[in-house]
Amino acid sequence: MHALIAEDPDQGVCMGWLHSSLQCAVGDEPGYVRLYGLYVPPEFRRMGVARALVDELFARVPDREVVLSAWNRELYKVWLKLGFTYVPEFGEVSGDCGYYGDMVRPPVEATS
Repeated sequence: MHALIAEDPDQGVCMGWLHSSLQCAVGDEPGYVRLYGLYVPPEFRRMGVARALVDELFARVPDREVVLSAWNRELYKVWLKLGFTYVPEFGEVSGDCGYYGDMVRPPVEATS
């Protein structure tokens, strides 16, 4: 488990945190990063803290898929804004989003 913490250096307070874990490759399946939690206290929301934490995670693991379970329907649009895409369930019409489940940020392709 890894944690990223956003701190206000002037006030010495935590502005938010992110917990993730590297999931090792199994068989032919590649490894990925599981995002377990992202929290920003109400007084620090709409200040770019969540974006900064997620961007830092992406920067640290650019070649890995980042997966999260977006069960909280209120945060679904936030995850989309932060760069995640919805993974449709088997048989679900793309764009339907009746099921709020897994979301991913694919690995970034290396450029030369």
